[in-house]
Amino acid sequence: MTNRKIQKIVIAVLALGLIAAVAAAQTAGAQEAKRAVPQNLDRILKALAAYDGGLESDSFWDLRNYVLARKDAPDARSACEEKLAAFLESKAPLTAKTAVCRQLRVIGSGKSVPVLEKMLLQKDTADIARYALEKIPGPDADDALIEALGKTKGALKKGIITSLGQRKARSAAAELGKLLRGPDPEYAGPAAIALGQIGGMDAAEALGRSLAVASPLLKETIASALFRCAEEFVALKDTQASFQIYDKLFGEKLPAALRLAAMRGKIATAGGQAQKMILDTLAGTDPSLHAPAIGAIKTFFKEADIGPVCSILPQLSASSQVQLIAVLAEYPGKVVLPVVLQAAKSPDKDIRMAALKALEKAGDASVVLSLAQTAAVPPRLEQTAARTSLWGLKGKDVDERILSLLAEQKDEGVLAELVQSVGERRIYAGKSMAVK
Repeated sequence: MTNRKIQKIVIAVLALGLIAAVAAAQTAGAQEAKRAVPQNLDRILKALAAYDGGLESDSFWDLRNYVLARKDAPDARSACEEKLAAFLESKAPLTAKTAVCRQLRVIGSGKSVPVLEKMLLQKDTADIARYALEKIPGPDADDALIEALGKTKGALKKGIITSLGQRKARSAAAELGKLLRGPDPEYAGPAAIALGQIGGMDAAEALGRSLAVASPLLKETIASALFRCAEEFVALKDTQASFQIYDKLFGEKLPAALRLAAMRGKIATAGGQAQKMILDTLAGTDPSLHAPAIGAIKTFFKEADIGPVCSILPQLSASSQVQLIAVLAEYPGKVVLPVVLQAAKSPDKDIRMAALKALEKAGDASVVLSLAQTAAVPPRLEQTAARTSLWGLKGKDVDERILSLLAEQKDEGVLAELVQSVGERRIYAGKSMAVK
């Protein structure tokens, strides 16, 4: 066979392949277009009765497209919902009913609730009924779930409790509150979680009544739910309600992390009493509570108010002093500088280090010599902290003070620190003095 004939055969084969590919694409496009056009709902539901649960089932996608095409048209949506609800009462397989419940979650209303309520009581259909009811608006869905609470047990009951929480069904607060102290402790934890999701005064009161008498593990779950309620009140700017919750939580025997969170919440919602609460906490006998108090100082104390906080500093534990010094460094130096300088002379190394670091922000020209002297002698970590602060001090008067000390300083170690600071601070006027 000649090369010319071989070329013709190859071209023919490629052409046939291209034609086949185009035909396949056209067929796929036609099928996709057909799928995109909603069909008659009765035909879709008939096909759905044989739905096998696979993603490739045309009936599943046909139903989805049909519903989405009508969900924003009230009359068409209502008619579609009626047929879907009726389908759930047929003998269709569970996979088909699951597909229908997925769509009722999108377009369902109170009209679908009666049939879904029946399904809540059946082990094989409870989950799919709850899935639909969780997104159906209105009190009918809440009522159906609440009614089912008294008719179910075990996993079915826990699932309904979860759905009430997901719906934020405030009308369920009383019934869920009963489960917190009921004869079946297995429901207490899920009920507490649901009440936290629901929020509001009724839920908070139900949780609060059970907090003191709950077992240790349940108490932590209830506490977490109460925190969630308090956060909602904060978002609603109801600081009185949130403060009451935080105060109640703080008064209970809870793990340290929860008590600290309660203290933070109390301070944050104390309003005009926040300053006094912070000062009282710092002056109190429980150093574990100092951290949330110190963390709130910047929020509630202005420059003119910070004096009493400075006075408390020497009375605190070493770790609390370190934390407070870092906060005081954010205030103007003229207000906090004396107490920071005093802390720099502390016998405790950590306090000294914190004070030396704070002087970078709180210091002024008056601390140049003391920083240079500290930087000139060991220990090394304190030398480094002092140098960093000396180089970072703000103000032209600091540069002038360094230059004046250069002219009169006799101590070689201090002189070396001053010369180095001229370079680090880029004090051009001191270049000739540094060279000497």
